[in-house]
Amino acid sequence: MRRFHTHMLKTFGGCTAKQYQGSVSTFIRYLEGRDIRSICSVTHKEVLDYAEYLCNYRDHLGKCYTENTIGQKLQRLGCFYRF
Repeated sequence: MRRFHTHMLKTFGGCTAKQYQGSVSTFIRYLEGRDIRSICSVTHKEVLDYAEYLCNYRDHLGKCYTENTIGQKLQRLGCFYRF
């Protein structure tokens, strides 16, 4: 994770690197909550389940993510896995 963050800092700068790191960290916490300990063992179904989780997510004010936000979070995961 640290290497990915360093790569993003060099490539895009601080704000973007922080957003990418936040998205990946949230995904890792999601996986840990489902007792998945290795990001390398994640299946396509688990990513689809995460996408569904994002669609149903509500913050402390009851607001849900927009389609754009969900797309960005999933795109950042794709970038992480390609790295």
